[in-house]
Amino acid sequence: MNKSHKTFVVLSLRVIVSLFGVILMIFFIGEGMPDILHGRGDGLIPYLPALLLIFLGCVMIWFRIRLGAICMVIGGAAMSVQSRDLFVTLIYGLPFIIPGLTLWFLAKPQIIKPNPI
Repeated sequence: MNKSHKTFVVLSLRVIVSLFGVILMIFFIGEGMPDILHGRGDGLIPYLPALLLIFLGCVMIWFRIRLGAICMVIGGAAMSVQSRDLFVTLIYGLPFIIPGLTLWFLAKPQIIKPNPI
């Protein structure tokens, strides 16, 4: 894969995953937060850390690709493991696990060079 194809794939994954993350957050805020605030959302509270990791990963992939990809994979895996339902895993986990792994392998390792004093 040459550099222009790789750049196109990375940019496309960034946009698609970010849009899906925004849709998931809007869905959770619109459907889940009222239940939590009224005391009926006990089943949704365990998903909050995974959802926050996913959202953090969606933001981080624009600045530090590999770190954002790790957050997305961990958040998607946590969402999948907590649900124990194949349908929920396919809908909420895999859209972040697969692009996260792809971005992890396509992104160059970002080596931070120390500043000379």
